[in-house]
Amino acid sequence: MNKSILIFTLSVLVLSFLATLANAQDVSRAEIARVRYELTKVEQKMKNAAGQQFELSDNDRMAFRLVKELADRDKDNQAVNDLVAKAKEIYNAAKGVLFEITPEMIAYRTRQNSLTKTMGEAADAQWAEIEASITEETGIPTAFPIQLPPDVHPDSMIGRQVMLQVGDYEKDLFVQLGRNWIACGDETKGFYFVDGSCSRFNALFTALQRYRNTIQNQVNGSWVFMGEIEGAAMLAPDGTQQTAGAPHIGWRVVPTAIHIPGTVTVILDEEAEGGATFVNEAELSQLRQFTVTEVPDDVEPMELVRIYVTAVKEKNWDLHLACIDPKQCYHSGQIDSLKYNWSVQQKGLERIHAHAEPVEVSDIKITRGRVDDDLEDFFGDGDAKRPKVRKEERAVVTVRLFNVEGAQTVRPRFVTLIRRESGRWYIWSGATLTF
Repeated sequence: MNKSILIFTLSVLVLSFLATLANAQDVSRAEIARVRYELTKVEQKMKNAAGQQFELSDNDRMAFRLVKELADRDKDNQAVNDLVAKAKEIYNAAKGVLFEITPEMIAYRTRQNSLTKTMGEAADAQWAEIEASITEETGIPTAFPIQLPPDVHPDSMIGRQVMLQVGDYEKDLFVQLGRNWIACGDETKGFYFVDGSCSRFNALFTALQRYRNTIQNQVNGSWVFMGEIEGAAMLAPDGTQQTAGAPHIGWRVVPTAIHIPGTVTVILDEEAEGGATFVNEAELSQLRQFTVTEVPDDVEPMELVRIYVTAVKEKNWDLHLACIDPKQCYHSGQIDSLKYNWSVQQKGLERIHAHAEPVEVSDIKITRGRVDDDLEDFFGDGDAKRPKVRKEERAVVTVRLFNVEGAQTVRPRFVTLIRRESGRWYIWSGATLTF
């Protein structure tokens, strides 16, 4: 072999060896520490998400690329391999916790949709009867354009029934003269002003809230008011807190019924709770089905939370109340707070969540009335003088919430349960899961 060729070949081998050695030495402890620090930032985002899906930023992706570069350079480095394993865990955690949603878990939705459809059909049928009962003598067949004095005598309008459709109830609501009003009409056709602060409206609205809490929280669509003209009013429906608005003369209307097509009809009823009812409210107990109706006395913490979740999903207020610590249900203020939380949860279930799953329970801790038998036996004066204190125990159940696709929707919730004197477990705090 030519001497020059031999020297060249040896040089190539030496350079290759040195390059390999240099590449191996390139992955230094300092580099691994720096990349681990960058990855720690993404890990903190994972911890903050607590099972929810989170989006990787450009900096996050750069951290993963740095890990990949180290792995490409030195696949036999154990520290690098450990870093790769950690990076894989974080990368997949960014996709969120996935949970298998079984048909049984969302069967309540099918039953709820069926009940909602039945209630809507009954509401439409009742409203058709109400419309048919209005005659030319008792009502105003054509609401617009409105008739005002001197074209019509006020006495001929007062007491007559009128049907008014409101496209967006909240948008058309305004406050004036210390009262709520719903404007129906415009400057061209004229205005009717539905009194949203009178006792009749309050009775109707309360009945509507009962429908929302027991049947369907989200009621979409136009509102239709049936009301009675009680007199004239001059109001400024376009006024705000900053501007006075232009005043308009219109008819003040006191509502007697509210209809949301395909959903619900609410009517005044002196014998009903609060003076009003929604159609089929009296028959509701026969129309709906509950899979769980009571809480066993020997219920364990995890099972109690499952029963509570079922009560919320099936809109079973009484069962939900049976899960709550009785000390949280003493007076009307507490009940009002529970009703608000109930409404929040129903809204969350209909908009975002599909299922809540208890996944972990803590150790049971004695928070009051603990007696150390070994200390009592050593220091005490005997059983006659043992401490007489009320024993309380608590446990915390971790709950994860998922949508219909099985993706976790919010951070885990923590429900604290309490048991007194070895009695039954109740939910003491953390009852509002879906917000």
